Amino acid sequence: MKFLVFISVSVAALFLFSSVRVSEGSCACTLIYDPVCGSDGVTYGSPCNFECERKNNNTELKMVSEGECEDSTEDKA
Repeated sequence: MKFLVFISVSVAALFLFSSVRVSEGSCACTLIYDPVCGSDGVTYGSPCNFECERKNNNTELKMVSEGECEDSTEDKA
């Protein structure tokens, strides 16, 4: 009986603590470099990084073009 209770508690703990939670303000982007240029003149490392910045900090931000900005003053991963 003790073994069954131990197994039940272990399985419940496994499900409870194994769920991955992403905090607000963070994004899970790959490290593949696929630059895009934002309307703020910043080259973002990927469309995912661009969307993360737009969602978390600057809702007015628009994607100007694929590739690096011509006069990029700042790069963001």
